[in-house]
Amino acid sequence: MVQIKYKNNNLLQVFFMKKKIFCVKLSNLNIYVSVEVVDRKNFSRLLFGGRNISWGDKISVMSEEFSLTHQIDGSVLIIRTKGYLNDLGAEQVDEICSENLDNDINKIVINLEQSPLINSIGISILIGVIEAIEECEGLLAFTNLTPTNRKTFEMMGLLQFAKPFDKEEEAVKEFKG
Repeated sequence: MVQIKYKNNNLLQVFFMKKKIFCVKLSNLNIYVSVEVVDRKNFSRLLFGGRNISWGDKISVMSEEFSLTHQIDGSVLIIRTKGYLNDLGAEQVDEICSENLDNDINKIVINLEQSPLINSIGISILIGVIEAIEECEGLLAFTNLTPTNRKTFEMMGLLQFAKPFDKEEEAVKEFKG
């Protein structure tokens, strides 16, 4: 285990899980995030929320406030998230989706470009969103996923029920056409 000083004297603990994957825990928040090592030999760089950082860098992305915006483009609901997607953030996504599904808008695009970190509770709530969309015979797309989030979504089976797109515009165009 490696410990890195984090702002407010909290410790960021790194636990090595497998050859290229390790788990990060912020001591006072009990947040766990799986991350892939880019340079296994000296760990000078790692992929963290889509950014390359050094071991000495201060990491503040975990403490970001969550927010989202949404709009309806024709028959497509577009949700753009910003910040750490945990249970509170995912519940907001779920609320917006439910409101729109009740109004017969069942094509939903979730842009995660500004949410590089998603915890397991956030993912479990997204699974609930997928189930609700399936019940309404709708479509769901995730856009702008980081490589780590894309792998996680694949492993968790989310991408069997939702289509990933590199860009929001691509998903909206396909759903409208």
